[in-house]
Amino acid sequence: MIRVITASNTNNRSDFGGTPYRLIEEIKKSERLASGVNLRRPPIYHIAKFLWMFCRIILIRNPRGFQFSSIAILTRRFFLNSQVKDNDGIISFFQICSHRKAKVIFVIDCTLTYLFKSYPEVSQVPNSDREKAIQKEKESYKEAYHIFCKSTKCMDQVINDYGISRAKVSYLPWMANFELELKPEILKRRIDSYKAGLRLLVGHFEVPE
Repeated sequence: MIRVITASNTNNRSDFGGTPYRLIEEIKKSERLASGVNLRRPPIYHIAKFLWMFCRIILIRNPRGFQFSSIAILTRRFFLNSQVKDNDGIISFFQICSHRKAKVIFVIDCTLTYLFKSYPEVSQVPNSDREKAIQKEKESYKEAYHIFCKSTKCMDQVINDYGISRAKVSYLPWMANFELELKPEILKRRIDSYKAGLRLLVGHFEVPE
């Protein structure tokens, strides 16, 4: 079984721009078993986030950046370990994946280093949390079977800044999600892009049916 790890409902054809749903459908067409795992599944994730924010406020700390906190990583690990078997393969859209036995392939837009530097909505995440998250990201990449980057800039960062072997990093030019509404023309371009890159992803798995 190939498990697609996301922060969305993979059973919803329009959630997250339809990307996880369509990827799972295309994998199934290649005669492999596939399903999704939402690592921000309510209500557990929301309860954990509320408790984390409450504790931060009590401690007079900035209640931002839960997704990069140790509590969030533990929560996602709980979802992984409870739903993903050791012989399952993982395609992860998260920069951090803490499953220790599964064969993990990453599909990423950018590194956390780039994210923290470039996006104002995460600019208020405390430096200590940023450093811990980046360290976890590096550990995840070192343990990964392969890393697919959606840009050459992302590839350069993973290889040069994170010290990951060039043999373990590939360019996968999937189209970015610039539209919240899944329009037919957007979906068609996505499907064409998936079909071009799907062989690269699925070809890296030898997963028992």
